[in-house]
Amino acid sequence: MKEQRIVNYRIDKKGRKYWTATYVGKPWTAQIVIDDLTSGFEVGQTYRFLADVEKESSYYGTKVTVTAVSLNVPEETEAAEARRSVENIVAYIEKKASDGKWHEMGETKLAGFDSGLVSSYLPRIEAAREAYEKKAIASLVRKIEDYAANGFVYTKGIADCEALHIAKYPDLMERVNAAVTNAHKQPAKKNSQSYRPSTPKNCAP
Repeated sequence: MKEQRIVNYRIDKKGRKYWTATYVGKPWTAQIVIDDLTSGFEVGQTYRFLADVEKESSYYGTKVTVTAVSLNVPEETEAAEARRSVENIVAYIEKKASDGKWHEMGETKLAGFDSGLVSSYLPRIEAAREAYEKKAIASLVRKIEDYAANGFVYTKGIADCEALHIAKYPDLMERVNAAVTNAHKQPAKKNSQSYRPSTPKNCAP
């Protein structure tokens, strides 16, 4: 597989045909073709440039070969690369949200991009946040109801729901209120010390 993109490598060693390099901030190694553009590279230095990146996967791993296209990255390429990176981060936030989890690291990464670019993705990010909240709250509500059926009020679960802004979701709020009322209507089971309600998947901590 071959693609053209901006790369950022630290040069580790010089060979006959290739520089051995490590991607900055990542444990990824690659071979950079030594040619007219890269012959001036120096070991220990970091270089950011536009390149053709070719990956070959085999039983033994993935070989990455990098061929420089330009050491001066065009402005339009910088913009396209930034948009692609933001798109990938937002798509992953959406994926995690659909599983009832929030990708906090993704939010942190987005803060490093141009605010004007990120703002165009805000509707998708907010929609993902709402999907995450609803799924996480729904899991907690099921656990609260499970407690209530056995005569207990799951106060931590209620607090977690409030932290997830359950007030924005009246239907879920009604279920919590009904569960609390139900818990107070019946005595707790005698074996309360050993009671452990079933824990739904994706239940928020």
